[in-house]
Amino acid sequence: MGSSILVVMTNPRRASHASRLVLASLLVLPTVLCAQTPDARGSLLAADGTLSDAVYGTGAVATLPTALGATGVLVWPGAAVLQGSATASRFLAHQLGLNSAKISWQPFRIEMARDSTLAVLAGVAVLDRSATKTAVAAHRIGRYLAAWTRVNGSWQLAVLAVTNLVPGEEPSWIDNDGPAELPLLRSVGRAASFVAADSAFAADAGVMGASRAFTKWAAPDATTFAGTGELNTGPERIGAALAGNTAHWQWGAVAAGSSTDGTLGWTVGQATITPTNGGTPSKSKYLTLWRKMPDGTIKFIADGGNARP
Repeated sequence: MGSSILVVMTNPRRASHASRLVLASLLVLPTVLCAQTPDARGSLLAADGTLSDAVYGTGAVATLPTALGATGVLVWPGAAVLQGSATASRFLAHQLGLNSAKISWQPFRIEMARDSTLAVLAGVAVLDRSATKTAVAAHRIGRYLAAWTRVNGSWQLAVLAVTNLVPGEEPSWIDNDGPAELPLLRSVGRAASFVAADSAFAADAGVMGASRAFTKWAAPDATTFAGTGELNTGPERIGAALAGNTAHWQWGAVAAGSSTDGTLGWTVGQATITPTNGGTPSKSKYLTLWRKMPDGTIKFIADGGNARP
């Protein structure tokens, strides 16, 4: 795999925000490009940029469900794991703060499977909103992670997660939005190795604690996207960020995907973090992006999440 710097501005309306954020982020986060076919990389950037432009212009409520299709997964703050356009649409429809929000994003890291059938992206997301009758003014700088699958030359959004983008008090979940929890996946099918890695990672966290487990499973260039917007890059920094966390972590994957050649994958799961002092457990969900390393082991390259009901 080669490393290079990539800065692409696809929409002048959001360039003033995104350019500053991307350039700042490149100082701390490596950008990895690995693609066998140049046209795949170009069309991926076009697809991701077109979706961001559509969300900015038309709004997340109208645009994201269509982009997800029947099987895409949305990891949105305050919601359960949203799988498929119908479930995402039900939840987003009553998020009144999104109606007037201008949301856009810009990738600062892209990695593509060797066979160009899956690509993962991470970058900066921005929400801007003027005050309305139903929402206060807001300017938020967050992050996004995504995976796209390529079938017959076309890219389809597989999963999208955002962190630190929506004001914490705004997302509202109601019972008829869909199931609050999804059943755990078994390690079968094309993504089996990544689901198995996710499960083994969780088991280690339960035995050795979050700090040591995250250090063990992080790739050398891995990054965690904290809910506060903090970026931690590399196993040592990732582990150090969790050094004081003595809570008991439990999680499991409920959705997953993989490239055809098995070199790149992703898992979405549900987590519960229980304080050791007997406090109230917190529930969250996550998107983890995985790479098969040259020695055949599987390590995570990016991880981020947000709260769930």
